[in-house]
Amino acid sequence: MIGMLWNQRLPCLARPKKWLLAVAIILGVVPAYPQQVHQQYAKDNGYFYRFRANFEVTQTREKLYFDYVVACSIRLTRWRGGGLSDDSTLSPKAMAAATRDGHAVMVRTLQACSGLTSENYDVPPDVLPLVVWFDDVADLSIGVGYMTEAAYDNPLGKLKFLGARIDRATREEWELWREKSAKDYVQLGALPGPWGYDFPNPKPSDQPAYIRTCETFRRIVLPDDLRAKLRELWPEGRPRFWTLPSAIELNTVRGTVWSFIRKFGQGSLGAANRFGVARS
Repeated sequence: MIGMLWNQRLPCLARPKKWLLAVAIILGVVPAYPQQVHQQYAKDNGYFYRFRANFEVTQTREKLYFDYVVACSIRLTRWRGGGLSDDSTLSPKAMAAATRDGHAVMVRTLQACSGLTSENYDVPPDVLPLVVWFDDVADLSIGVGYMTEAAYDNPLGKLKFLGARIDRATREEWELWREKSAKDYVQLGALPGPWGYDFPNPKPSDQPAYIRTCETFRRIVLPDDLRAKLRELWPEGRPRFWTLPSAIELNTVRGTVWSFIRKFGQGSLGAANRFGVARS
């Protein structure tokens, strides 16, 4: 059977179908706004919610419990020139924890600043947040992302997903969480600190390198007519994997399969960040 392993560079994470195995590295971007003067008024609002996500390390059965309060601070500024800026922040955008064996796991915060909660059934009970496995807690610059059930079912998978939920929180709960986290925190490897990671941009020179780009791979079963066309490009010796030696051959393959694979799309960054990936 001939299939296609299609490589895409995405702004962040894709939203693959449940039968696709995705390998990903997450990206964080902090929006930058030009400096303006002649401010007319500014309004600061705050919204808080508790995000929980639990996992089990497959090999050791160690449980990892992520339980933290997310702060959404929205500043609306109207300028005398007529412009309106929405300087929105969400923190933490990701949380990381070390395992007993020196590995690390990072979970991407689901965006629920609009008031979505599990209690009100706004968040699907089977939602899958993006989580990244790192082989070494001292190096968080590259990892393997889990975005689908297939990733967890893979015999080489490192994690088992135990569920996630979102509940409304208060500013007081957020302050208590920050205080307790700072008190209990123990620095291990390259962990980003007690309050998670917000993908600063640009990165300070003294800050460890963290994952910032996203590479996804989709394994797609091709129909018979496309497999027949691709067999014509199969090198002698029939290798299982091979690289295309020239741009001409690469363009030939793209032209052959593009009409088929384009219907899968590249996913939605916004939807995937807000709601994760549904398992059903």
